[in-house]
Order: sequence, then C-alpha cells, then structure tokens
Amino acid sequence: MEINTLVKLAGALLIVSGSTLFGKSVGGIYKKRVEFLRDFQGRLDVLKNEIGFMRGVLSQCLQKAAEYEGASKCIFSETIDALEAMEAEEAWNEACEKALCRLYFSGEEEDAVKSLGRFLGASDTERQIENIEIVKDKISLFLNKAEEEKKKNEPFFKNAAPLAGVGIAILLF
Repeated sequence: MEINTLVKLAGALLIVSGSTLFGKSVGGIYKKRVEFLRDFQGRLDVLKNEIGFMRGVLSQCLQKAAEYEGASKCIFSETIDALEAMEAEEAWNEACEKALCRLYFSGEEEDAVKSLGRFLGASDTERQIENIEIVKDKISLFLNKAEEEKKKNEPFFKNAAPLAGVGIAILLF
C-alpha cells in the first residue's frame, strides 16, 4: 500500500470515529437529562416526606434527600454545604448554578428546579409541602417531554452520526 492510501484510510478512520463519538455524546445528553429529572423527582418525594412527617430541620431533610447516589445528588449535597454560610434560597440557587450548567435544560426546566429554593425553610411546613408538590408536578411534565425527546433523538444521533462520518469519508476518497 502506498503512503497516500494509508493516510487517507487513517483520515477516514478518524472521521468515522469522531462522528461516532459526537453522536454518542449528543445522544447521551438526552439520557442524562431524563436521569436527572427522574432522580430529582424521587428526591423531592424524600424531601417532602422529611419535611411533612418528620418535621426535621432543613439541613437534616436535605441530608436525607442527598443520601443515595444519583444524577441530582450534587444539588442537595452542595446546598447542605452552603447552608452554614448563607440562607437556604441562596444556597439552593448556588448549588443549582453549579449542577445545571452541565445539563442542557430549557430555561423553563431550570426555573422549575431553582424555584424550589424560594420556599425552602422560608415558610411553614404545609406551604413548603405544597410548593414541593407544585415543583414535582412541573418536573413530571418535563420528564415526560424529555423521555419522548430521548426516544426520538438519542437513537438518531447514535446511528446517524457514524453514517454521516462514513459518508464524509467516502466523499473524501
């Protein structure tokens, strides 16, 4: 084989590999979004139960919600860490800023997650539970939409990107 042919084959391999990784990366965004929303919804249930039934201190309630591993654990953990230095709303917003920048949420989804901070520890137990339920309902709607988008887009990107890479490689030959 000639050097020229080897260079072309190596280039084609790099193009196909790069497009495959790109497809997996973009497709993974949809998966991460669904995982985060599902996990966050479960933690809201834990938080609601802790606030409602246990009537615990906010940091203890957040600690219960942050106990197990999952996609949204970081928000609860970072809020607990920041509670010593600032108010609950500010701590929640700071934790959301750190965690949500890694995910591709719409502004509406981010606002729903951040809205929880306005009521944490700032109102009576019943009001906090009502607001958690409101946020949970919004998250449920976003989760349904995210699952539909995942079903539609994740396979597309994972399959179309490598094919596009093959097409580009063929055109370059």
